[in-house]
Amino acid sequence: FEPEHGYDLILMSESAQYIWLDSLFPRVRRVAPGGHLLLADYFVVVNDGSQAARSGHPLDGFLERAAEYGCELRRREDVTEQTAPTLALASSWLDRYGVKIAAVLAERADRRHPWLYGLGDKLFGGRVRRKLEQERTLCDPEVFRRLKRYEFMLFGVPDDAAAGG
Repeated sequence: FEPEHGYDLILMSESAQYIWLDSLFPRVRRVAPGGHLLLADYFVVVNDGSQAARSGHPLDGFLERAAEYGCELRRREDVTEQTAPTLALASSWLDRYGVKIAAVLAERADRRHPWLYGLGDKLFGGRVRRKLEQERTLCDPEVFRRLKRYEFMLFGVPDDAAAGG
């Protein structure tokens, strides 16, 4: 995104986690000099090596990078507890419907085309089951609370021209 003009505010909702920090903050400085970055996202606070700890930037690293690029943290609110009901609902739906739907589809495929199902299960079955289990773990509110924080943050973005840079 190469804007034709600057912006007063950049709003990011669960998207900062997909951008390398060495790309994010320089771009923010170019797009919103003298403005603000407002984001709502989750961050890793405990990296236990699990799949659940792989998504999201490490919180301390994110804040350090923001400071290195001159983005001043002006407000911060941890809303992790408020996300728990949504995660619990997603986990419940996945348990009630996602796993059952996958089982019904697998059974139906096995009955209609057993040889094709057998080949597909050998090639992809384990991967599908692992993916479903990963999704269940990612939606588990207790796992989320232990490994992550969901935060709203407001940063002031430096005006390079005013700072002489």
